[in-house]
Amino acid sequence: MFYFEKNISGKKISSVPLYVFLYFLILACYHNTFQAEWHFDDFPNIIFNDPLHLTDLSNDSLKQTFFAYPGEAGKLLRPVSNFSFALNWFFGQDRVFGYHLVNFTIHFFASIFLYHTCLLLLSSPTFETRYQNSKFFIAALAAVLWAVNPIQTQAVTYIVQRMASLAALFFIISIWFYLNARLRQKNIFYFGVLVAFLLAIGSKENTVVLPASLLLIELIFFQKKIRINKQILVVLTTAIGLILLFTFILGGRDFFNNIFQPYQNRTFTMWERLLTQPRILIFYISLLFYPSPLRLSIEHDVLLSTSLFFPHITFPAILIIIILFIAPFFLYKRFPLFSFAILFFLLNHSVESSILNLELIFEHRNYLPSFFFFLPVAATIHAGIKKYPKKSMAITMYSGTAGLIILLSFATFLRNTVWLTDTELWMDALNKAPQSSRAYINLAAHLQDRGNNRKSFELFQISLNNFSQSSWIDRVRAYNGMAYSMMHIGNYDQSSFFF
Repeated sequence: MFYFEKNISGKKISSVPLYVFLYFLILACYHNTFQAEWHFDDFPNIIFNDPLHLTDLSNDSLKQTFFAYPGEAGKLLRPVSNFSFALNWFFGQDRVFGYHLVNFTIHFFASIFLYHTCLLLLSSPTFETRYQNSKFFIAALAAVLWAVNPIQTQAVTYIVQRMASLAALFFIISIWFYLNARLRQKNIFYFGVLVAFLLAIGSKENTVVLPASLLLIELIFFQKKIRINKQILVVLTTAIGLILLFTFILGGRDFFNNIFQPYQNRTFTMWERLLTQPRILIFYISLLFYPSPLRLSIEHDVLLSTSLFFPHITFPAILIIIILFIAPFFLYKRFPLFSFAILFFLLNHSVESSILNLELIFEHRNYLPSFFFFLPVAATIHAGIKKYPKKSMAITMYSGTAGLIILLSFATFLRNTVWLTDTELWMDALNKAPQSSRAYINLAAHLQDRGNNRKSFELFQISLNNFSQSSWIDRVRAYNGMAYSMMHIGNYDQSSFFF
């Protein structure tokens, strides 16, 4: 069922060659990351997180790792991700190789399950005869384009973002189980859906929208018309119930109150965040299509939208997102893959691109939403090859596709070189986001750790002088850093002043 698929004539086709190709292709993109240093959130989540530091495999030790999310003592937050980090620590302590190897493996298996999920989608009633002779090529190309896209580097190379990639892996496995249940008519697969869903949400909370994603798949790939019948009503009610249940379990009784309270620590309001996100979503889409390493960064300068018309592109961006959301409901019959890819992308950004009190932008948030983004792209490439059957044209198009994959792979390799050291990462961030106080502060802290106190003091000072939008937490970090720099230099009066 997993190593072999049947084509239209019933002949079995082995998937093993694709696995081998994908493995070595992804390895070529990421082999230079296995010794990349710890960065930023890696420290509070892993290095300084004592409950994760397993020294034995006793029940008590294992249990404490489930409640080890930093700053949330006693709460069961991301236990699956925490447990995986704890096992890494048990076998290799703080040596980065093992953590990167696990992240690489997660990405590889996510690519494999994406390929098989795309195959099943192309075998659904919506595509009964449309792609029978070409679904293997389309599914494989879609998975490859997703796997080697440079935008995925933050979710794979940044160790702590295993939370995003592991959650996405279980998410795609759950979809794979669901499609098997629908196409093979075997209820046992629904148990797999539930188990994978629990593991996904135990890795990261944004996977709470999985039931809604399954509903979207049901409507586009298994229903002739988008209408609310009894079966859809049951799925919809179950989806809403599960989302509310897990929201309550993960957030506790004060979840909805907590949505509003913490904005006092931000440099933006909830309204400003909501207005800014459409522009960020369009930026994400542009990164997926044009993922140049020159455009990728751990930190981005984002001008806040303070009204519908400031900056002036705010309202057009909102309009574009509304159109992208509505258009698929009118186009899904003619362009089901395009409609599905867009709606899936928007739906799976709905948690982290809404009113929740999170940072404005991070590239790793695209790892899961972009799963099917290249499915219509692969189908379009295949349609172009079929339209021009001449041998010379076919060779040209195949060569162009191969060239695109090589180009993306090299760009991913190139982007990964930036993650090798903290100095390179934050210098890169500073060059690409010169208005970001965080970029200055983190580079300054890194230089301070290496004894370059005068340069670190200068960078801390710049972060204070140039950025009125810095949060009070960042300003505290800057003053604190300046005080330590002066103390190490021996200027105790200045150190006392900044403290």
